[in-house]
Amino acid sequence: MKHLKKIIILLIFMITLLTVICQSENIKSLIIGSSINTLKHQYIARCFFSSDEINRVMNENKVCEAQEEIELMNFSDFDENVEVHKIDNARVKGYVILVYNPLSVKIAYSKKMENGGEKTSEIAKSNNAIAAIYGGGFRYRDKNLKPMGVIIHNGDIVYNELKDDNVKQDIVGFTKEGMLIVGKHSVNDLKKIDIREAVTFGPPLIVNGKKVNIKGDGGWGIAPRTAIGQRENGTVILMTLKGRNLDTVGATIKDIQNEMLKYSAVNASNLDGGNSTTMFYEGELLNKKESKEIKVPTAIIVEK
Repeated sequence: MKHLKKIIILLIFMITLLTVICQSENIKSLIIGSSINTLKHQYIARCFFSSDEINRVMNENKVCEAQEEIELMNFSDFDENVEVHKIDNARVKGYVILVYNPLSVKIAYSKKMENGGEKTSEIAKSNNAIAAIYGGGFRYRDKNLKPMGVIIHNGDIVYNELKDDNVKQDIVGFTKEGMLIVGKHSVNDLKKIDIREAVTFGPPLIVNGKKVNIKGDGGWGIAPRTAIGQRENGTVILMTLKGRNLDTVGATIKDIQNEMLKYSAVNASNLDGGNSTTMFYEGELLNKKESKEIKVPTAIIVEK
């Protein structure tokens, strides 16, 4: 009987605590964004909030559509340097890889991309890559991992989920000249600019040197984050921010936008984060233990 009373008291305390916490709009947004943007844990938000409340909060905290078309850039000569920098400040922790030759950045995909995928490190090693981060999005269909959108490699379309070349979707890709392309583009749009490599994910964070407007905290909650950007001279910025561990709980999408600005990105896009966030460099994982790495369909690699 005493144990039952303790359990009841604990439950009342937890319910009271959650009720108080959920009165805060900032915390409410973090809870809803952190769960709704996952594949497996959307039930957390739905346990505590109605559909109308979730929709209201998500509408008040979101990344707005970019207001201008991306401008094509021309670059001068590249060198082959690759640098790694650590991010460690009061707000976020993570890593940045600077790739001075954008032509060495490619999309690589798993031979099992429609049947379970492979780890980012495995994709990197099989392609003799010096560095890699996780690439485009994926979803589960019939319990199997399936890539989202489109995958383009060496100018060839190797996967097209929508089967419609006129539908615009968030793209992260590179032209044959090495320019990073972000934002909404159809396959036909990409063909016109001689796209060399591409995957589907977003949203864009910086376009033509201007921050994309983010309402509230962005509506993506706090989690490990992955992003890609490019400087005016062509240098590619590969970035991961840590989360869901003792070091740091994670970052908002606005946090990674601000970090990209610190590294002088003129164009940048969010990539699939959460548990998929992986950074591989010279045979090792920088941001997590090997046991924590999950299987994915694609990776963005840096060729040796």
